[in-house]
Amino acid sequence: MKRAVLLESLTFGLDLIDSAARELDLEVVLLAGAKGLYGDLSHLQRIKVREIDTRNDATIHKELLALKPDALVSNTDTWMISGAKHSEWLGLPGRSVQFSNLIRHKHAVRSALGDSDVLHLEQEELGELDASSSSSQPELLYKTPDGRISSIPLPAIAKPDSGTGSHSVHILNNSDDVKQFMEQVFSAQPGPQGGWLFEPYTPGPLWSAEVFVYERIPTVLGFTGRVLSFEPYSREEALMFPALTNTALDKQARLWVADLLTRLGAEDGYYHVEFTYWNGNFALIEVNGRMGGSLICYALERGLEFNPYKPLLQLSLGLKPDLPRNLSPSRSYAAMLLYADQKGTITAFRTPSLSAYPGDIQLHFVKHVGERITRVDDQTGCYAHLSAVGDTAEEAYAYAQAAARSVKAVVS
Repeated sequence: MKRAVLLESLTFGLDLIDSAARELDLEVVLLAGAKGLYGDLSHLQRIKVREIDTRNDATIHKELLALKPDALVSNTDTWMISGAKHSEWLGLPGRSVQFSNLIRHKHAVRSALGDSDVLHLEQEELGELDASSSSSQPELLYKTPDGRISSIPLPAIAKPDSGTGSHSVHILNNSDDVKQFMEQVFSAQPGPQGGWLFEPYTPGPLWSAEVFVYERIPTVLGFTGRVLSFEPYSREEALMFPALTNTALDKQARLWVADLLTRLGAEDGYYHVEFTYWNGNFALIEVNGRMGGSLICYALERGLEFNPYKPLLQLSLGLKPDLPRNLSPSRSYAAMLLYADQKGTITAFRTPSLSAYPGDIQLHFVKHVGERITRVDDQTGCYAHLSAVGDTAEEAYAYAQAAARSVKAVVS
């Protein structure tokens, strides 16, 4: 029996990986820095967990030499580059280190696409950040060491260059927001790895393309619609799959995403491309070199009637991946992200019976009693995901939203 090693994993979908492993007759070993983050895995038949320091390349390398894997899968942002390094060292199929470094850093992606309307600063350079007070066109300003002024129009978005999960995203509408950002962030040393990316804010509707690339050819599996919070919060509230179905934008968006990944030289595997539609054009938010997070793996499974982890495992083994032949979804899927309403410690969950609600409601907790809520303005405050299915995305969303109203985290 062949063996595949997972260098960490997305929070959801290990049951799908287990199912795909049984179908492919694989043994799977999950290398986890904190086994408890993945919950109870005792029901999984083909996945074994080894708890090691996954932040230490030497420790990972030693473990891999002992395991002698036939495949290595690194389907997360945080461990993408490490996974590419170890695949190269062991001579296993996988993305190159060079491309993984590119796709992991937002500014590098922008540069590769020829987008000059962005600003990339290291933490220590934030002290030279300022904003103009012009009423006609306020701008975010940066004075370079040689005295030159770089600028981008406000409103702007500030986010960690190698960030993930919509954490630490700031909307800067005016000079007051820039001042507040400086007060909150500049003193927070050492700051995010890779520094900060500043780019114009495009507040149009947000979608993500779920894409699989094989032999450098992108296949757009579908689009996921997003519901975002109102300012000043910066968090995702819900998702729906499929989105853009039977719309004029569907074909345009598929061509735009495929062209973007081709211009990046996208190597084989999953991509999660977030974008908005603003001022008559598609605007890139970010490219993630992995499958979509949250419950998107289940959205693909229920909507397209295939296990999205099977082609990923096949690709890691050097096999031709089995992708769905019919990209017209048979069902629709929606999920709500549930947030605590205040900071503090979770003391209980109010979860009445959900069986009476339509839509095959599923509740997935990501935090537990006793854990602390440290922020409520971004996705670190999310304590659970609740999903539903329906014949249309609108129907699935209505079911999920109704059920979500009855669930609450008690925080004190």
